[in-house]
Amino acid sequence: SMVVAEVLESNNHNFQKGEFVSGMLKWKELQISNGTGLNRVDRDLAPLPAFLGVLGLTGLTAYLGLEKIGKLRAGETLVVSGAAGAVGSIVGQIGKIKGCMVVGIAGSDEKV
Repeated sequence: SMVVAEVLESNNHNFQKGEFVSGMLKWKELQISNGTGLNRVDRDLAPLPAFLGVLGLTGLTAYLGLEKIGKLRAGETLVVSGAAGAVGSIVGQIGKIKGCMVVGIAGSDEKV
């Protein structure tokens, strides 16, 4: 699954000791990678867990769905069917930032 990890040692010129990376890796305390599929993350930009959510695949899914597929524009009405979920909650926030009327649908009063 997606993880954030600290580089403890590196023979790869793309990654330096002490940097943090995100990518699809096993859930292990220590592991070896050739660097394929890993991206550096900047812990000064946001807390490291954010790179597993809003700044990771969840946020990217929301952003690309709205921008590349939905081509969302200000003033439109955006209906989010899974508004209480990880991606849906970010979709709603992006819609509001872009100046849309956002309507969220959730499966229960508790989720609302």
